[in-house]
Amino acid sequence: MKSNEALLSMRQNIISEFKKYEYIILPFMKFILIFSAIHMLITATNYTGALSGVIAVMFLALIGTFVSAQWILIGSILLTTLFILPANPIFAILMFILLTILYLAFMRLFPKEGLLTLVTLMAFAINVPLILPIIVALLGGYICIVMMIIGVIVWFVVPELTAVIQTTTLNKSEIVDLATSVSKTDFNALLMDEKMLSVVVVFFIVFSVVYIIRKQSIDYAPYIAIGVGMVVNILGFGLAILFFDDIGMKMGSIILWTVIGGIVAVVVQFFSVALDYQRSEVVQFEDDDNYYYVKVVPKINVKVKHTTVKHVYTNNKGPKDFNSRIMESYNEDKGI
Repeated sequence: MKSNEALLSMRQNIISEFKKYEYIILPFMKFILIFSAIHMLITATNYTGALSGVIAVMFLALIGTFVSAQWILIGSILLTTLFILPANPIFAILMFILLTILYLAFMRLFPKEGLLTLVTLMAFAINVPLILPIIVALLGGYICIVMMIIGVIVWFVVPELTAVIQTTTLNKSEIVDLATSVSKTDFNALLMDEKMLSVVVVFFIVFSVVYIIRKQSIDYAPYIAIGVGMVVNILGFGLAILFFDDIGMKMGSIILWTVIGGIVAVVVQFFSVALDYQRSEVVQFEDDDNYYYVKVVPKINVKVKHTTVKHVYTNNKGPKDFNSRIMESYNEDKGI
């Protein structure tokens, strides 16, 4: 068997096994992601209340495993507010207002894509945000980059807002005045932050390049898109370092995580769909109003060989039936 046939056969076997147990695998993966997200939120907010224990976090993650994306987003807003509330009630209320506005304006309309905001924040928390734009561009549309950019903005804005509120001694009755002053001064200043602008611009360019190329009708378009996206990602952040000096990233880590992201993207694309570009053809047909040129690329379907066991009998008379065996046993017992 050729190497590519062996690889395709392995892919088919993995997909078959995944489909067989996906009712277990998918909820388990969802549970792990939600558990990790809640744990990161507790660590980031230094929350030490009743919900910070492992049992409580597991219970919350278990609930999140069986609810829709919309309720996960609502739960994230409530938990964020609840975890911040004991340490800084003013900031907790301000965060609740900010996150609620984002939910009503964007995430409510696209709840599944809205989860990318949480994924982006998690990626920044573990220092792997560079793997996101290429992978997301392969799987989603432009609404996905909007949700990613929201996550980037929240990641850079929230720490600065925390610093502002910690240096402000105001009563709870002045929460509205505080929110107004912060939005007019510090928030507007944050929009010109070099680090945030660099990440937003490069993410948008990389996403657009990968998305546009993968939509083309050329052979191996998704894989070409991944390669070009990797180059654009490295060049984009390289130029950001050149012009802005310090954007919080080193060139070595940019190259490393871009390569890792590209490899992950290739694996994701390979398991998503395998096409036989050598048998592609352009089909032409027309109706009363239009003339169509359609490129047809067949999917690769590998027939997995199953081992069968064939029973071979050395007796020329073939296998004995049940009655014959009973009679032989009876004759042996009688000594016949």
